[in-house]
Amino acid sequence: MTRRRRPSTSRGPSQILTDEDRTSKLRAAHAALRPGGRLIFETRNPAAKAWLEWNREQSYQDTVIPGVGGVRQWFEVTDVSDGLVTFRGTYIFESDGVRVTPTSALRFAPGTR
Repeated sequence: MTRRRRPSTSRGPSQILTDEDRTSKLRAAHAALRPGGRLIFETRNPAAKAWLEWNREQSYQDTVIPGVGGVRQWFEVTDVSDGLVTFRGTYIFESDGVRVTPTSALRFAPGTR
């Protein structure tokens, strides 16, 4: 019986912020692939400029997570420069009022911002 491996997933190459990181990660992925293996990923369409809607008014969501309870969440862009869109997520857990605000950055190809 041939055992199939479950694919590994990630948010894609837009989270790799420098040319050097992109090159090293693609080389490492290539080295890890079996002969005939494929690397498949998704990326955002930078022409859509989705970050223009990353504000509290347009991204606000109330979600209920089983075993956790209600979570309020939204995203806000904090900077757009040098090919990077930096944004902050806000998550408020209604059960205890804990507020978590991670910051992330995504890189878009030159000429697409």
